[in-house]
Amino acid sequence: MLQKAFKDDCISRSQSGKWHKAFKEGREEVADEPRSGRPTTARTDEDVDRVLEVLRTDRRLSIQQIADTLHMSTFVVHGIVTEDMQMRKSCAWHTKSSLRPKKARMSKSRIKTMIIVFFDIRGIVHCEFVPQGQTVNSAFYLEVLRRLKRRIASVRTDIKDTVKLHHDNATSHTAFIITNFLAQSNTPAFKEGREEVADEPRSGRPTTARTDEDVDRVLEVLRTDRRLSIQQIADTLHMSTFVVHGIVTEDMQMRKLDLIQNEPDFLNSLVTGDESWMFEYDPESKRQSCAWHTKSSLRPKKARMSKSRIKTMIIVFFDIRGIVHCEFVPQGQTVNSAFYLEVLRRLKRRIASVRTDIKDTVKLHHDNATSHTAFIITNFLAQSNTPVIPHPPYSPDLDPCDFFMFPRLKREMKRKH
Repeated sequence: MLQKAFKDDCISRSQSGKWHKAFKEGREEVADEPRSGRPTTARTDEDVDRVLEVLRTDRRLSIQQIADTLHMSTFVVHGIVTEDMQMRKSCAWHTKSSLRPKKARMSKSRIKTMIIVFFDIRGIVHCEFVPQGQTVNSAFYLEVLRRLKRRIASVRTDIKDTVKLHHDNATSHTAFIITNFLAQSNTPAFKEGREEVADEPRSGRPTTARTDEDVDRVLEVLRTDRRLSIQQIADTLHMSTFVVHGIVTEDMQMRKLDLIQNEPDFLNSLVTGDESWMFEYDPESKRQSCAWHTKSSLRPKKARMSKSRIKTMIIVFFDIRGIVHCEFVPQGQTVNSAFYLEVLRRLKRRIASVRTDIKDTVKLHHDNATSHTAFIITNFLAQSNTPVIPHPPYSPDLDPCDFFMFPRLKREMKRKH
């Protein structure tokens, strides 16, 4: 009946059922019920003006920073900036008057030669250069294979009778005289893959077997350095990592301890420090020069700048609560062991003044610079009962000064004199 009356404008069967149920339960009005508030994606002229006012103060603000300042969602701010205001972020270009690096247009040399290399799992077996003007045809490749066979018999005596060859499907590799030569010399060619998919029979014990001798060898290595990883132990003893892991964790019942898990208050008494150069003027990065501009506005330009020659070195020590001690190195002074010793003495007095709760349990972390590991430094720290946290030389993520403290400090000082 509804379809005959309203035709294409008729509501669906399920919707008519919902309306029937609503009216049956007592609803009398057909108009939509009032809804409070507006959708979070709505953008008013007032919002546009607020965003514009913020951008006028600093066009380099990000969408997140604008949203945090105005207490708006990033989706709304992004829509206002990109759709309503038709703006986009662009980086500053250097002016035409600024110097730009130049290089001559270069191309590959016309002088070239071809090399043929054969190698196995242990390294290069045979290599030779193709004479100038010689084409790698089947006849020439046949001579190469003969020299390869002699080379294998000389340097790979253990596989000279079981060697298998793999090369691509070049015409010179698949010619009849090549396949005939390989067939006569009992050398199967692995052109696209292995001929057999099943594992070959293996004699002896499985590689995962662990003997008492292996356990003793691993224990001897661990006695020299308990910080070695499973991979380092395996490389030292020429054993598989699976076997070493089984010996350490199952046979020896050992595990690596995590200081943070076993000592929750470990970081509370840890002080870390390092030195870094501070320049009188440090130019901003390309990312920092990004600013919001409309499509019709000119792209910003900036002069090419470089770091100033005037610089000074700063030494900073901080803990989980903030900076504990910092000082500038006098001009002309080298940070050697004698100077660093005086710095540590001033640090100890500073800790006793501003960190009284950890003055007796403080632990020091610094990198492996020569001035930090000198004998007078280690002797002073030992006499003052200050344990030093070892610094892994190839773990940059464990150097909070270079990857946390100094980058944030210098970022705020860029573009400023």
